Amino acid sequence: MSGLAHGLGLTAHPPARRNPDDGFVGGWAGFALESAYARLAVAARRRGLADPRVRVPVPVFSVGNLAVGGTGKTPCTAWLARRLLARGLRVHIVAGRVGRRVDGGASDEAALLARLVPEAPVGIAWRKADAVRAAFAAGATAIVVDDAFSHHALERDLDLVLLDACRPLGNGHLLPYGPLREAPTTLARAGAIVLTRADRVDAARLKQTRAAIAVLAPGVPLAAASLVPDGFRAGGTGAPVVVPAGQRAVCVSGLARPRDLAHSVRALGVEVVDERAYADHHRFTSAEWAAARHAAERAGAWLVVSGKDAARLSPSARAATHVVDIIFAWLGDATAVEQAIDRAAEGRTG
Repeated sequence: MSGLAHGLGLTAHPPARRNPDDGFVGGWAGFALESAYARLAVAARRRGLADPRVRVPVPVFSVGNLAVGGTGKTPCTAWLARRLLARGLRVHIVAGRVGRRVDGGASDEAALLARLVPEAPVGIAWRKADAVRAAFAAGATAIVVDDAFSHHALERDLDLVLLDACRPLGNGHLLPYGPLREAPTTLARAGAIVLTRADRVDAARLKQTRAAIAVLAPGVPLAAASLVPDGFRAGGTGAPVVVPAGQRAVCVSGLARPRDLAHSVRALGVEVVDERAYADHHRFTSAEWAAARHAAERAGAWLVVSGKDAARLSPSARAATHVVDIIFAWLGDATAVEQAIDRAAEGRTG
């Protein structure tokens, strides 16, 4: 395995068959479909670059990723929106319709963003460029777009690209053989790159990964961050909850990273006695929810969900839970990335 591949956590050989845990297609079928996807992606990008791009006269930021799955976009989007709000800008957030619908027609991710950053209106649309136009018309002086790195119809002032430090490029393959939406070399067009969950890898591996990213994206500002659990909230009221000594929990989640909720709960000093992890955006059935609730009652444990999962619950179900939110926190020096953000804001508003 080359140093570059090792630094990015790639496997020495692609998996020979589909792994039921990752949802990707392996074997010859995977290779054939990956090749077809690559040709379609290149053709779509050429068409997109040939078409006029939507441009609005205020700074537009994207928080995106190269691989499908959870890299911490939602907490990072909330962090970026707060940073821009602190500059006195009227920030609007644009989110896609990915995820389950909740009350009011928003997706679970959009509903979570609206709760995390109540000062910033959240707009949703099938076509993000249209939602950006609407945000500008509504008076936004800065717009943060969730997941727009590959949205060629929209011109951005800064693309902030997140990679999971534990495995930045998955197995190195495009969909559906692997998790990548585009080739790793497209990182060179990023405005800044952040390695999330960097606290979960050792210093030597993090150093190798940073060096490998620098080869793929020379000169692009790079920083590391962690996704930190922000304590427990009472599901019904949203009030912070003090953790009693010896507290236990039953975790129920529908996240891109199935084990992340239990990891966060343990980090908060609570023993996880049962873990029920489902696919991303899963809407729990009545039977699944009743079984989890009864398991918590039998164990004398809290029934714990993530902030995104809580958005999909009915008010009565949410009231019986404890909710864990995740916040975005820099790990080490992030000056170069923060300066890139500030330059993009000042360049359009100064």
